[in-house]
Amino acid sequence: MFTFLRLTTVIGLMLLSFGSQALSVIVHPSNTAVLTKSDIADIFLGKKLEFENGETIKPVSLGEENEVTLNFVDSVLNKTPAQLKSYWARLIFTGQGEPPVAVDSEQQLLEMVASDPNAIGFVSGKSPGGVKVVAEF
Repeated sequence: MFTFLRLTTVIGLMLLSFGSQALSVIVHPSNTAVLTKSDIADIFLGKKLEFENGETIKPVSLGEENEVTLNFVDSVLNKTPAQLKSYWARLIFTGQGEPPVAVDSEQQLLEMVASDPNAIGFVSGKSPGGVKVVAEF
């Protein structure tokens, strides 16, 4: 019984620390978009394809197993990783959408967003340099 309680406590603390990781949604510094949490979710679910100025949005994500991505999927998209995988499989199969471009590191993501006025991504932490933070979670 004691081992079970210890294990439950450890798992609970891990989940608590996982859920409290700060996320910054970032765009190119010249991007003037004002985005709500709902807008951001729609972008990363392929439902919102253009900024208000008519430019095509280019969402960039970290790999699906990345801790930052898992936090984003849970706290912004309100989905489990399995739900998101199923969602994109359905859209791809029916030809109705393409998932965000996936990169291997936050550094790659920062470089892509910093170099493309239409790119949007998310990283851990509060305010990385060279990009504009449009939302924090």
